[in-house]
Amino acid sequence: MQDKKQDQWNPSFFKQTPLFWPITPTLTENIISSPSWPTLDQCNQLLSNNIPNKNQKIITFVEQASTCHSFEEEYEPRIFLSGEVQTRLHNWHDFLQVLVWKTFPKTKALLNEIHYSAAIERYEKNDKQRSKKENFVTLFDECGSIIVSADKNILELVENFEWNKLFVENKVLFDNAIDCITFGHAMYEKALSPYIGMTSHCLLLQVDTSYFELTPDKKTSYIDEAITNHIKKISGLNTRSLTPLPILGVPDWHNNQTDEFYKNTSYFRPGRKNKNMK
Repeated sequence: MQDKKQDQWNPSFFKQTPLFWPITPTLTENIISSPSWPTLDQCNQLLSNNIPNKNQKIITFVEQASTCHSFEEEYEPRIFLSGEVQTRLHNWHDFLQVLVWKTFPKTKALLNEIHYSAAIERYEKNDKQRSKKENFVTLFDECGSIIVSADKNILELVENFEWNKLFVENKVLFDNAIDCITFGHAMYEKALSPYIGMTSHCLLLQVDTSYFELTPDKKTSYIDEAITNHIKKISGLNTRSLTPLPILGVPDWHNNQTDEFYKNTSYFRPGRKNKNMK
């Protein structure tokens, strides 16, 4: 079932901000030159290499159902059991979800498996309250990002909310010694109309310096494998496994990054210490 109000298509959306760099290589010429929204067929053509989920079902984008009659027909269970991802047409949120599946198939498949297993356990107990694992999956799936560096000290700046040291004092290190990889499709949607307060929830990943010599598509392929393994190693998954990140602080990801911008403590907040690096 489509929403009554349709989003307006803009084939050049990815040029608005460097934040879109991870998903840009997935865009084909027929999509970025199209005057109208991509169809479901075009979305499925992006996955021509047959991406499987953890249940060995091939991921396929299908029209959103108007009703749901059983647990098996719910959004995440249906993905796991059949590989079918319900997708609204003419909708940025769901189209960007398609691009994330293409870019990070292993991570998306793992998150779906975790969500399904947790939901099954809750369903069997007749427990209506979502589990901590489900909350983690939802938050990272929607608003997640990954901060990558070969320098553990840089990652600790994120953990410790040292935003001025990260974004200002180490500005020159971004792209050649620090990367921010946007994962959540809701975060990509927000980037279409960015606003102060826009916050991602990130995992931290220490890599070898050779990572920064990779092309963008090779980087995302590396991250897809590495962050999947990283998530598997986190004990007691919950939303506190993620560190809040004022993502518009990343150099050149906002058009007004003045000294006053970075002094805005309502956005660049001091906060809790969070150890999520394994």
